[in-house]
Amino acid sequence: MSLTDQIQNYVETLVEEKIFEKLGANADEDTMIDIACVALNQLPARYIRYAVDLVFYMQPEERKKLFDDVEKSVTEAIAYVEKHKRSS
Repeated sequence: MSLTDQIQNYVETLVEEKIFEKLGANADEDTMIDIACVALNQLPARYIRYAVDLVFYMQPEERKKLFDDVEKSVTEAIAYVEKHKRSS
């Protein structure tokens, strides 16, 4: 088992949740993946082993900033992907 099997980027989870919140589960999967890539490239990674680790160690202001940054990045990514849609 590799070390990377034991850790995760918590920001990926937040971005995925925010995309589903904004677009719903029925949105096109390719579009959602493109949005996630654009948003994640604008955000710093927050690697954790367990989600409780991040919640325990982050200050409330830091957590709020992270959630606000995710909201902004996903909103901007949706606009960017919509503007630059791939041709079918």
